[in-house]
Amino acid sequence: MTKRGPTPSLIGSTHGSVSYHVAKKRSECRRCHKEMVKGTECFRVTMPGQMGPGKPYCVDCFVEVLNQTQQKLDELREKLDSCAS
Repeated sequence: MTKRGPTPSLIGSTHGSVSYHVAKKRSECRRCHKEMVKGTECFRVTMPGQMGPGKPYCVDCFVEVLNQTQQKLDELREKLDSCAS
């Protein structure tokens, strides 16, 4: 069977997208509600079907989100490796 198109990612496309962002105005972290003033480095998560620039996350919260994502990916990799054996 021939694979068609680029390899999809679970992070991005129809599952939402993440982007690095520098706040252009005051905003609040979606998770911890810490105030982020203009110029603060943060990450935005946009889900499919939502209007606007996405929900902002401060760097500290996004590190936790990314660690949780990596933990889930590691668990899936272990399952995949056991299936291939």
